[in-house]
Amino acid sequence: QQPKQEFANLMLVPTLILMGFMIPAFMAFWFAPAISIFFDQPPVSSMIKSLKACASNTLAFIVFGIVFSMATFLLWIIAQAIAFYIPFVGVVLNFIMQLSFTSIMIASIYTSFEDIFPGLNQQKKQEPDSNIDENSDSLIV
Repeated sequence: QQPKQEFANLMLVPTLILMGFMIPAFMAFWFAPAISIFFDQPPVSSMIKSLKACASNTLAFIVFGIVFSMATFLLWIIAQAIAFYIPFVGVVLNFIMQLSFTSIMIASIYTSFEDIFPGLNQQKKQEPDSNIDENSDSLIV
């Protein structure tokens, strides 16, 4: 028992230091791709704006993180309990959970982006409606 406790105490400080560096990095990258694409900002500027936006909404992100993590953990435990008795069903459940949680996470990032940066909706309303086929450079039209 004693070596496990010593190892846990030894790893506590480096883990806290790592989290101290990773949380601002996650905050900087959270909205940066959307800001860069929708507002035509350079990458460093969009990362700074993303960091400021996340910092101003810290409480909301903490609540979201706790609720999402707890829900994910609870459903993962249920899926693992089912997988213990029926392995194939467990594999299918894990795949469905990964797919659904990734979709929920992407939708929540975009929804929070629209709430925090309302200028995008105003910008869309001011632009005249045009045919996307005529003005698109995309190969997927």
